[in-house]
Amino acid sequence: IYSSLNSVNDILNVLPIDITTVSENIQWLIEEGEPVLNEIESDNNMMALAESAILYANRDRQHLSDIHHLVLQSEAHFFNANFEKAYVDTSNALRKLRQGGSVSD
Repeated sequence: IYSSLNSVNDILNVLPIDITTVSENIQWLIEEGEPVLNEIESDNNMMALAESAILYANRDRQHLSDIHHLVLQSEAHFFNANFEKAYVDTSNALRKLRQGGSVSD
């Protein structure tokens, strides 16, 4: 994608501008870039959810050893860019705590 962006830039810097080539490159960028942008946006949203869940779980971290262990694992998943795993694990544990159960159930 970056090479295509550079190519468009190079084409635009040459006069006269070859509109057909620019249009072809732009179309390719739209077709190939859209899925990449969607994936980045999805990862960013999941990262924000995971971060919020981990921060919320931190309030019980010092009082409950189950939560402390879970937050350590979730932080490891988070720092390895496995945001979905961090979010799901943390959310499930918080749900169990709210229902009065143990996290390790």
